[in-house]
Amino acid sequence: MKGKRQKRKEERDKNIQEIIEKDRMDKSLAEKVEKGCLKCGCGLGGVAASIGIFGTIAVNEWTKAATATATQKGIEAGINVVIDTLKNLFHIDGVTDLKWKTLITAQNYTDKSLVDGVIRELARTLCRGSEDTAGGFCLFTDKANTLTQAINGHVPKAISKGTAEFVTVTEAEIGNVTTTGGAYFTGIIVSVVVIVVIVLVMIIIYLVLRNRRKTKMTKKLQYMKLLKE
Repeated sequence: MKGKRQKRKEERDKNIQEIIEKDRMDKSLAEKVEKGCLKCGCGLGGVAASIGIFGTIAVNEWTKAATATATQKGIEAGINVVIDTLKNLFHIDGVTDLKWKTLITAQNYTDKSLVDGVIRELARTLCRGSEDTAGGFCLFTDKANTLTQAINGHVPKAISKGTAEFVTVTEAEIGNVTTTGGAYFTGIIVSVVVIVVIVLVMIIIYLVLRNRRKTKMTKKLQYMKLLKE
């Protein structure tokens, strides 16, 4: 009888030891998986924050640069229209495009008094009696008031057309910038949302695994308690 009790005790102790050992291994593996999920979730959370912050900063800086470029394109378009209008209205020949670009610039193409000065300077340099090479332009210099009247009529028209072209081109270019920038922002938002969803899934997995491990531990403790009884 005593031998049977001893044998049962040894079997019970052996079962308890096996349970403890198996529990230790299961616990170690479960903890590694839990920590892996938690670390991955935290890491991805940091990535999402970085994308949101630095991505937004990058797009904002790109938008500023692109807007400046759009404005410059508008100015160049406005200058070209002013030059073409002046050439056509005043019938100016003999001035190269390169020379025109030094005469009509971003600083003066919308200023009547400055453009007035450019036209008068061209009249002085191009119209020299029989040596003039400016074509019909020099006819405006035959009488004292003729050039002034032409300037008062033609220069405002040229400036008005140039300003309108500046507005049209700039608005179109900025519209493109806004569309592209919006697409970039949408891409950033989608990326952040996807990462956040993955983080939430990782956290849920972590919590589920942790809860399952605790439940198993409780059942094993109860079983071990019964064995000891």
